[in-house]
Amino acid sequence: MSQLDVERAVEGATYVVHLASPVPYAEPDKAGQEAVIRTAREGALTVLRAASKFGIKRVVMTSSIAAVRDVWPKDRLPPGTPYTEENWADPTFQRTQAVYKVSKTLAEKAAWEYQKSLDKTKQFEFVTLCPSLLIGRLPGSRSNTSHDMLNDFFLSKVPPVNSKFSWVAIQDVAEAHLRAVKVPEAANHRFILNGMTSFVPEFLGKVNEHFGPLGYTIPLKSPPYFAIYIGSFFITNVARLLTILNNDY
Repeated sequence: MSQLDVERAVEGATYVVHLASPVPYAEPDKAGQEAVIRTAREGALTVLRAASKFGIKRVVMTSSIAAVRDVWPKDRLPPGTPYTEENWADPTFQRTQAVYKVSKTLAEKAAWEYQKSLDKTKQFEFVTLCPSLLIGRLPGSRSNTSHDMLNDFFLSKVPPVNSKFSWVAIQDVAEAHLRAVKVPEAANHRFILNGMTSFVPEFLGKVNEHFGPLGYTIPLKSPPYFAIYIGSFFITNVARLLTILNNDY
């Protein structure tokens, strides 16, 4: 979408919510990585430029917990130390090995820098929301990256690794976006959206309590390290699990 297209959509509005950003499940090649980062960063800035031009009161941008929390072992906070809105992920491939984390971090940082650089007469209120992995009912039949990841666990395409994940209900994320627009005190703040944090086998155990009696088989046992290591040579998404294995926070 061009700058002109966005301006046409924004003109006459009071509030703008920027939701869109590429979310590749499988890691793309170098050209693909550059495209994801460019789209995320420039997409956000395109919306913000339009907001400034047309005197929008407030912009709400969907960021991600990926822009807050590091997965690289040496960069993680000690277990038990909470992440807050003051934390930022390290946006380098050497650290994260995931273009999504890089793109979301760079896009959100660029957005805050742009908003703060504006003259006060052109500065809109800005709110960013950083949800963890979304779970819940899809609005239609089309899947998305969050659900694809969960399906891989459910269908044993990816083993239930002994690593912590953070999850949040999609209904709560929708409500948070509405409040980010309406609540005056939310202006110019960043918010983490998270419902629960647990090790993957523990989470799948809760899923199994509901779906097990219905005849579904949910894998609960975390495989040994050597099995994941061998599988990483053949399955891309298993290879990515090595970066988060035994992740605790």
